Amino acid sequence: MRISHEEQRVEIVEVVDDIICNRCGESCRHPSLSCNAYGLVEAEVSGGFGARLGDMVRYTFSICERCLEQLFDGFKHPPEITANAGWGEPTWADMKQHITRGEKAGRG
Repeated sequence: MRISHEEQRVEIVEVVDDIICNRCGESCRHPSLSCNAYGLVEAEVSGGFGARLGDMVRYTFSICERCLEQLFDGFKHPPEITANAGWGEPTWADMKQHITRGEKAGRG
């Protein structure tokens, strides 16, 4: 049997005001949308046994969409892409064309 009572509590919680790109220092938020951050938000990578960046060391960082695009452009082998319905199976070249068209239309 549980015996309980009601109690009023004041709680302090962390509220995230923004997500900043570790690479360029700009916000990861879209300028016209205030609800979401875009890019790699609080991504984590870690080194395994004998890793060059440190045994069992975890790195946490955020990268905005523009910096992520530049990162992808520098890949020798483009990233694999899994897209939502309606996109088919796009390649990085397909997505790059889409991004470029959006920027020309003023959506970038």
